[in-house]
Amino acid sequence: MWPWTHTKKPPSREVFNLRDDDHISLLRHADADDVFDDIFSGRDLASEEVGTYVGNALSQGRRRLGFLIVFGAFSIFLGRIFLWQILDGQEYRALADANRTSTVILPANRGVIKDRSGIVLAWNEPSFQLIASPRELPSDVTEREALFTKAALTLEQTDTVSWIAALTVGKDDAAVLLAEDIAYDRAISFIAQESMFPGLRMELGARRAYVTDAIPTLSHVLGYTGAIGDQEYEDVKQDGYRRFDDIGKQGIEKYYESELRGTPGEEIREVDAVGRAIRTLSRTETVDGTDLTLTLDARLQAAIEYNLGKRLQTADVKRASVIAMHPDTGEILALVSYPAYDANLFTDGISTTEYSALLNDPNAPLFPRATSGGYPSGSTIKPVYAAAALMEGVITPSTAFLSIGGMWVGPKFYPDWRAGGHGLTNVYHAIADSVNTFFYIIGGGNESFNGMGLE
Repeated sequence: MWPWTHTKKPPSREVFNLRDDDHISLLRHADADDVFDDIFSGRDLASEEVGTYVGNALSQGRRRLGFLIVFGAFSIFLGRIFLWQILDGQEYRALADANRTSTVILPANRGVIKDRSGIVLAWNEPSFQLIASPRELPSDVTEREALFTKAALTLEQTDTVSWIAALTVGKDDAAVLLAEDIAYDRAISFIAQESMFPGLRMELGARRAYVTDAIPTLSHVLGYTGAIGDQEYEDVKQDGYRRFDDIGKQGIEKYYESELRGTPGEEIREVDAVGRAIRTLSRTETVDGTDLTLTLDARLQAAIEYNLGKRLQTADVKRASVIAMHPDTGEILALVSYPAYDANLFTDGISTTEYSALLNDPNAPLFPRATSGGYPSGSTIKPVYAAAALMEGVITPSTAFLSIGGMWVGPKFYPDWRAGGHGLTNVYHAIADSVNTFFYIIGGGNESFNGMGLE
């Protein structure tokens, strides 16, 4: 209602006969309390709907409920922050670092193997290989296949199916080998465009090479390196081996693996959202493997191998072994097992056909006869028998037996090397002249003498 009348219709301006400036003056000089009294006079505020909410405070129950809701939400928020930042902070920090960094293993150069005069018997040849980091590759299958296709075209490779298979086998590994022995010009072309291939990188590795294409019998001594097998990988992965690294498989390569291998280095790179390297954060340099010098003489080994092969061509045997030792030091100068094989076949990745041919060869070229063959001891054992007989009191230095060219044991005759025998022989003469009969008797005895016997 209007303050000047209680009629329901406000009076017109003419009733008061006020000018505009008089109206404004009246409003400016009106007492505030009087105005409010006039405005609300005669009105029952409680009877109108507006009175139920305008200016009213929330009830105590609603205030408590609202406080509990806000406090609960804030507590949950603080609890999650405590869990993520404090309890699981290390784990999430590691995940965050893994997302922004990439660790690259830097392979060490394997030590070379030389003979006693410095001739290199095993060395390293540079070889480019394509490495994939599974977690840095596109997660979408279509994008990944498109990336592989583009990389294959750059490298002039055609077998991307094997790349996918290799990635499936090594999906939990930090690095997976996709291709090796990549041509130099193709590798350089890829490196120049490496930012276009997130999750892929070119690594300069090495393949092992041996002199065994010229001296095959050295294969039994040197052995060879090859890819790590599944069970083998489980045993050595804690030592920093990657699934596709080579490891010594036989001979010197296996026995001295830890010395020859060296210590790999490591480079940590900062990467962007698609895995492209931005900068190097840290780098640990590699420690190359130790070079080994053997007591073998490669020229002597080659000469024995050649002459042995020539002699066997005219003999009724196809297999033989020769060991040459330095008479003063006992050093092994030559260790020949014949026939042999070329160790380079294994470092290049031997085919099924080639491997089957070696396995099925009746002359067993893979067998190291010089170190693993079983042979009669021959006359070299005679001084040992003589010493044993003297120590056990079976004979004395003056004990003598008559050598007549051999002796009978039941129906079998065991000959001496000299027809007609050596005559009366004691231990000195028996060793000097290698008299078989003397050692037959002191070893096994005869009708009138008890020898040492089997025990």
